Amino acid sequence: MDNSILTEAYQLYYRSLYAYAYYLTGNRADAEDLVSDAFVRAILSWNETGSLRAWLFRVVKNMFIDLTRKRKRIAEVPEDYLLNLPAPDRLQTMEEDRLWLFEELRQMKSDDQELMILTLYSGLNDTEIALQLGITPENLRVRRHRIITRLKNRAADRRTEE
Repeated sequence: MDNSILTEAYQLYYRSLYAYAYYLTGNRADAEDLVSDAFVRAILSWNETGSLRAWLFRVVKNMFIDLTRKRKRIAEVPEDYLLNLPAPDRLQTMEEDRLWLFEELRQMKSDDQELMILTLYSGLNDTEIALQLGITPENLRVRRHRIITRLKNRAADRRTEE
């Protein structure tokens, strides 16, 4: 792989890869290791066909699976992951909303969690996310629509309770 391509890829994809790895692992050190290792694998074995971004996300996921098998543990969405974005003037309300969303994500099935995290934070398109999840793009859109509808209904219920 050409160094200029790697440098550009690192600058473009590091943050979203790190966010995804952090979501998977639940800690910074493991997330940093996964992303670093993914770029090393890119240097060694990416054949420059297809999307490098999608390929890197697949490598991170596969390495996480390997790591999980070694450690035999289950990762959860880290609480500070969804709370690390600065909020504007509505800080209190937005923080409450983020906490609520975090709790809703935590209660979802792991497949739905991964679908939503990839949708919200990876920067991948539907086809790339579907490939990552091993489903069709149509199935991805249906599942995402159903998840968002459930979240909207729960959010409406939450507002009427307050």
